Amino acid sequence: MSQTPGLIRSLKEGNMDFVGQAIAEKIFTILLWTSGVIGFVYGYITERFLNTFIIVFVAFAICALVCIPSWPFFNKNRIAFQALKKSSSD
Repeated sequence: MSQTPGLIRSLKEGNMDFVGQAIAEKIFTILLWTSGVIGFVYGYITERFLNTFIIVFVAFAICALVCIPSWPFFNKNRIAFQALKKSSSD
């Protein structure tokens, strides 16, 4: 239950680091390609395009639910920026 405020804050901020973006892209690509192949084979066997469409659409909905929000596991490798240095001319 202690993770809930961090989860809500992470979803509100919407920040995702570069490693998290790569992971989200890999999840999206693998899931959609796999569902496309499985959907095509299942639709071919049953001779119904609707079955292929349903499988791919459900996989897309799952991908959207997993990849679009900025879940905390997509933001574990934040970049630490250097502090601003004051110049002597200011």
